[in-house]
Amino acid sequence: MLRYLILGLLRGGPARHGYALMKEYRQQSGVEISIGNVYRELQRLAAGGLVRAAANPPGADPRRVPYEITPAGSTAFVEWLSTPTAGQVTECGSAFAFRALFLGQEDPAVGRRLITRWHDDLTIRRNALQRKSESPRVSPAAKALLTRRLRHVAADLDFVGELSSAYEDWAASSKATSSRSGKRRSAPPRADAQQDASRPFRRSTSPRTG
Repeated sequence: MLRYLILGLLRGGPARHGYALMKEYRQQSGVEISIGNVYRELQRLAAGGLVRAAANPPGADPRRVPYEITPAGSTAFVEWLSTPTAGQVTECGSAFAFRALFLGQEDPAVGRRLITRWHDDLTIRRNALQRKSESPRVSPAAKALLTRRLRHVAADLDFVGELSSAYEDWAASSKATSSRSGKRRSAPPRADAQQDASRPFRRSTSPRTG
């Protein structure tokens, strides 16, 4: 997940070194991530051709190498963003929160489509778990575990509903601001994200790469 967090931050702004990326994410989300992990992931991304070293500004610390996203990195990020979350239900909260952080980079139509897809994906999971839990062949222990998973899915569905409302408020506000001023959309307000301190939306004012 860290690689897509880094790709999203780089896609939405200029070239930056690892410490700057860590600080930006902390400011946006309130979540602290290991700087060592950030630099190790940057090296892996560079080896895979998803980011590349950029020129250091005059007077900058030469020990801190800035990185920029490559076209291949932008493509990988978009594919990740548009893919429904997978894996264990307990991972969904974090996965949604990471993706929500970058919804402000997309056109509102794309953001709405992604939110709808997440909602539909969770609804399918909830219904499948409900059917399993109601089976007479399920043991008491398995039923308890299924009930726990259902609570996680219900909480994620609540989060997606809150996310959708916050996103619509931001989109309407940004459209009204753009209509009055003729300028680009401003960064949307933060909204609390369930199960993770990440908060949705931040629209970049820098051009994308790729």
